[in-house]
Amino acid sequence: YITLHVENFARIRKADIELAPLTLFVGDNNSGKSYLASLIWGVLNLEFYSGVASPNKEEFKDLNDWICESMKQGKGTYRRKIKADDHQLINKFINIFLDKNKERLVNTTLHSSADIGHIALDIPFDESLSFVMNINNGFMENGDPNGNQKIEFFIAQNDDKVSPTFSCTNRDDVLQSLVAVYLLFFLKKKTSFFPASRTAFLLAFRSIIGESLDRRFFPQQGGDKEKDYKLSSPRASFVRLISDFDKDKKKFMCQCNKNTDSIVEFIEKHVIHGQIDLTDTPIPDIVYRPEGFDEYLPMYLSSSIVTEIAPFLACLKYDNIGDRCIIEEPEISLHPGLQWKMAQVLIRIVNSICPVIVSTHSDTIIQHVNNMIKLANRDDGLELAKEYDYENEDIISSDKIRVYQFDVDLKDHLTDVKLMEHGYNGFRVPTFGVMIREIHDQIWAFQIDVDEENAKKKNNQFPSNAT
Repeated sequence: YITLHVENFARIRKADIELAPLTLFVGDNNSGKSYLASLIWGVLNLEFYSGVASPNKEEFKDLNDWICESMKQGKGTYRRKIKADDHQLINKFINIFLDKNKERLVNTTLHSSADIGHIALDIPFDESLSFVMNINNGFMENGDPNGNQKIEFFIAQNDDKVSPTFSCTNRDDVLQSLVAVYLLFFLKKKTSFFPASRTAFLLAFRSIIGESLDRRFFPQQGGDKEKDYKLSSPRASFVRLISDFDKDKKKFMCQCNKNTDSIVEFIEKHVIHGQIDLTDTPIPDIVYRPEGFDEYLPMYLSSSIVTEIAPFLACLKYDNIGDRCIIEEPEISLHPGLQWKMAQVLIRIVNSICPVIVSTHSDTIIQHVNNMIKLANRDDGLELAKEYDYENEDIISSDKIRVYQFDVDLKDHLTDVKLMEHGYNGFRVPTFGVMIREIHDQIWAFQIDVDEENAKKKNNQFPSNAT
């Protein structure tokens, strides 16, 4: 999996985050989990890479020679196996760009001048990948005055196309475009971000949009820049996400062409106990119909359970979830029993839709993940799962999961990010285990012996000096 290396970022001393299908952030409050999740969103956001300069053709000599030789041969399809050297050069090229633009990355992502010492990506090499070029017309040395030159290219895995098709008409742009399409294959196209306090955003997003329009188009009518909401880019993307639903889109089908209807139905049946829908307004509102009722309720009359989950559920239901999602504290407002169900939802999404990054304070979510790992490791796991009403898509193996604990050093108040170990019974997470043990110890230390207490009360009812 892709690994993000960060050093001296905000209060985080160092972190090496491998973006597994399910990546979990746990640990202290105010330790940098949201900061790092936001930075990951920024790194995965391809718009940031629009300023990437053209690679040095001398450094990429082998790849550039293949491009030139293919062009000389003219119209046709040309395939080149991506070599380890090609991969290393592209990875190095991207990291040079990231390091040179790390302050811009932080500023555009967080709208803050937080410090960052070093940032780099380690993209895994896949020897099954190839560059494929389709040249529709021969490239003339001096250019085609009729403008008919065209080249299309994509990445194939074995014989299957696995990336979008890029095209260009300028031979000088081909090398740069090949690097871009390679990056696109690994970083995907869209990462959705679901911040904590989703209820506040859901109830206020129309005001945010309205004030943004006032500041942009009607400053003379009260568009005061001092009233700017100052949202970070991931949170602004969330506001855009919940204001961009299209009720006419095909329901229950996400962009990666995996059927999501069972997950939507599971959430509606077992978590919010009702259904959500969209209004028929130009900017649709999410509404909620509880089980047993005929009318839909607006969000401001719905419980916090519904308002916290509704944006995520609506994205699943109306084809807006993206290719990867980051969810902060999915357990907010949920009873421990519903946190258990939410953990089940997260695993199903990972197994059938897209990778998920989660920051959480819920030991219930971690324990459920561990339980599903136990089933994956047992020879009788499928039979046991069926006995406890789990499906195959509820089970997950530990190799698909990475858990990172954020620990604040009380001496310098910097955060150390540690990869948690796992075994046959899942991940050991000290941040929860220590507190649970301490609470358990206090329960028994403070426990009142009921029989002894009743005996005392009985003896005190008739004292020896009573008349």
